[in-house]
Amino acid sequence: MKILFLVIISAVQIQLVISGVANIYCGDKNCYDILGISSSATPEEVRAAFRKLSKEFHPDRNLHKGIDTHAQYQLITKAYEVLKDENVRQSYDSFLANPSKGEYYHYYNYYKAVYAPQTNPFVVIICTLLFLSFFQYLARNNAYETAIRSVQRTDKFKQDVNNLHREQPERNKEEIKQELLQKIVIQGGQSKIKIQEILIIRVILLPYSVCKYLYKKIRWVVRYSILKKEYTKEDQEILTMQLLNIKDYRWEGLNEEAKEELLKKKLWIKENYAQYMKEQTEAYEKRKEEFLNSNKGKKYLRYMKGGK
Repeated sequence: MKILFLVIISAVQIQLVISGVANIYCGDKNCYDILGISSSATPEEVRAAFRKLSKEFHPDRNLHKGIDTHAQYQLITKAYEVLKDENVRQSYDSFLANPSKGEYYHYYNYYKAVYAPQTNPFVVIICTLLFLSFFQYLARNNAYETAIRSVQRTDKFKQDVNNLHREQPERNKEEIKQELLQKIVIQGGQSKIKIQEILIIRVILLPYSVCKYLYKKIRWVVRYSILKKEYTKEDQEILTMQLLNIKDYRWEGLNEEAKEELLKKKLWIKENYAQYMKEQTEAYEKRKEEFLNSNKGKKYLRYMKGGK
């Protein structure tokens, strides 16, 4: 009894699925039967059947006869819309051959057949890149403006404006402020976005970037691994930045003396690098000890221990 009940319920569910999906095609009727053709009919035969039936059942041709063929004509048109398109016809054939498959499976096949061919993947990719690039620009521009406003609120900036105004009283403060802002260089994630950093530009320049990267790699291997030449100053800077994990903007922010001091250490030589890291560790430990022995350091320790 229980098995019979489950069979009945399953049959009802399948029928509901079929009825729901069928509505996107020809309802409870067979599209092929409506046009009077077989499922193996060629596209030419589909068009010929539609032309014949559309003339026969067109509402305007039958109006004077007092016969309403509007509903029949709509059904014929719907059947033709399904069968004239190769992709939609395949999804319909799949529905007829596999009526018990999930409802979403048939809906997916139908909408994929209807909309996918009309959407150019290249256009979708370009639109997506433009959309992301637009918001990237807005985000970076907002971050830059926020950083500029933060600079303007600092005491040092206000002091510089006042000092220049005292030296040049004929100029107004707003003019001086704008001049100083032009000299400020914001670095890192809040820097002013460059055109080559915009996503869509980076994608366009990707082939060039890949070729440039490969050229540098090949040049490096040939010049330094095979020919054993001395590193150029530019390459010395690259090695130093890599070893010390210094970003481009931070390196550019260093003065020339600091750069030359680091380059003189020749950190790309293992022994020099090990010695430099040892010195840095010792200097850090010394600063840490001095801090902890200072009044400020002692207060910090008491605070961390929960004291006053």
